[in-house]
Amino acid sequence: MSIDSDSEQGRLLRAEFMARVKEVAVRLGAIQSELANLDGASAERYQLLKEQDELREEASRLAVDVNLGRSTEDLQKELAALRRQRKELFNSHSGYAMSPGGSGPAGGAWVALTVSSNGASGVDAINARIARIGDVLASRRSNSVATPGLT
Repeated sequence: MSIDSDSEQGRLLRAEFMARVKEVAVRLGAIQSELANLDGASAERYQLLKEQDELREEASRLAVDVNLGRSTEDLQKELAALRRQRKELFNSHSGYAMSPGGSGPAGGAWVALTVSSNGASGVDAINARIARIGDVLASRRSNSVATPGLT
């Protein structure tokens, strides 16, 4: 069953969906604050970490659901932009990987610096987003092969 996103029912579902996205984001922020204010290990910390993991899983599912509702063309444009951004970040940090140091301990330090700078610069998040979009597009391609005319 398909629901037209411009219909009244589609708008209501979209509003409910966005409300849930906001709820998850707000609660994740609150948990982070609560965890920062706790001292040491406790049952309360354990419960908060458990809730945080569950909400992160839900947030991941919600992110996939958002992608499923977007057009293939829109996803392809975002994918191209993310790949350009990743390339620019890589080029700006490539000096670390190309720096002298060889195979000794100093060489290992350059690799560690490159890996840590990738995380700090957002490359890891960009790669994760690229992977999510790629999965949705791959799924659409496989579905269009199975049922021609549906994309």
